[in-house]
Amino acid sequence: MNLAGVAIRGAYFTGLSLAARQIISFGTVVLLARILTPADFGLAAIIFVLIGFAQVVGDVGFSAGLVRTQTDSTIAINTVFWLSLSTGGFLAGCVFFAAPFGATFYRNEAVEEMLQVSSLGLILNFCLPVPLAILQKRLAYKEISLSQALGSLAGALFAIVGVFFGLGIWGLILQPIVGNFISLVLMLKQSHWMPRFEFSLTSVKPILSDGINLLGASLTQYGRGNVDSALIGRALTTSDLGIYSMARTLLYAPNYVITSVVSRVIFPLLSKVQHNKGDVESVILLSIKKIAILAFPLYVGLWLLAPEIVLFVFGPQWIQMVDILKLMIAAALVQSIGNICPPVLIALGASRLNFYLSLGGLIGYVGVLIVTVQFGLPAVALGYTLANVALSVLSIWVAASVSRVDSFALLKVVANPLVISLCMGVVVYFTSLSLPLEVPFRLGVIVLIGFCSYLCLVALTERKLIKQVRSAFF
Repeated sequence: MNLAGVAIRGAYFTGLSLAARQIISFGTVVLLARILTPADFGLAAIIFVLIGFAQVVGDVGFSAGLVRTQTDSTIAINTVFWLSLSTGGFLAGCVFFAAPFGATFYRNEAVEEMLQVSSLGLILNFCLPVPLAILQKRLAYKEISLSQALGSLAGALFAIVGVFFGLGIWGLILQPIVGNFISLVLMLKQSHWMPRFEFSLTSVKPILSDGINLLGASLTQYGRGNVDSALIGRALTTSDLGIYSMARTLLYAPNYVITSVVSRVIFPLLSKVQHNKGDVESVILLSIKKIAILAFPLYVGLWLLAPEIVLFVFGPQWIQMVDILKLMIAAALVQSIGNICPPVLIALGASRLNFYLSLGGLIGYVGVLIVTVQFGLPAVALGYTLANVALSVLSIWVAASVSRVDSFALLKVVANPLVISLCMGVVVYFTSLSLPLEVPFRLGVIVLIGFCSYLCLVALTERKLIKQVRSAFF
């Protein structure tokens, strides 16, 4: 099968998994949002930010290194596993004993116990990278997708049942631990691999050579994605943080599903063809086109229908989220393309450059946040948009230069999706003006009309892509 076919089939299976996981996650959040309070979600956001930071620290680029170097050495693979697990155990201990300081910083005693329980899940999390990397090297997208989707389902069911039976916020806190355990068991089975007691630092030198840069990039990217939550939780109220976190959940649902699909497909694929310029350009341009076609109309529609969506999905107590969403949508749209730049740079061996970009973005973003958080949540959202649009545009230019993708070709692949998305937006806008229905029916009719009009525009203007999709499966 040609590269386009491999990429499309990979995107298909990864997309099904991520869509299922996002639907499960989003459905869980929507259901629990009517039981728990914004303050509960704000507290959970604090825990996830701190635990997530520890997890990013511990990876040290091991899993990405295994995929990029394409090593099949059993000693190297087992060495990476034991290094990862040891790092996870060390970080779990650090988080456990540092939990009282977290409670003091956030002025909330509940943070201590929740951090200590969540820290134990870190040990489990650090078992995941190696079986995942083994499956990625084999381009086993279907097996990865099934394992992750079933894990998400198990975690969501646990959270929902737990909250209904009195666990309260603990249902949210324990959800990722349950989900990761199920995913780990399934990945170990699908990869036909179990760890052995083998260890040799010499065997992993090629992997560790990029480790510092990959770790630095992961830390700065994580910081850029979560420092706003940390500062809002400190400077504003937990309710403000809950509204902001929920807005990001809704805003980045399309980004997570679509961009994550393409990123997870493009990294192992580019790692295999990294020395062939033609194949590299083909994979990148096809990936960008797929993202633009899927993401752009969703963000245009979300901007137009934000009030109806928030009222219908979350209820009137979340109405403050509408203005925050509208302020941040421009950043999410540009980031949908910019988010594939890190896997492109890493796959092509430019991990140091990726680190410098991430570090510069973090420094600039923190500066913007320190200024804007003094003026409230809307100012933070505006600062977020300006900073992230600027960084995304810069990242796209750098990735195009490194991969030697023609700038005109890149602009060409995003131009048509943007134009037809705006055309769909015009249809949605005028339809919304002429429908005096109640919110649920009004929203459903508008979405259906927008969806059908966009499909027609895609069918008329993207015939080559449609032909590639058909050839990948038939």
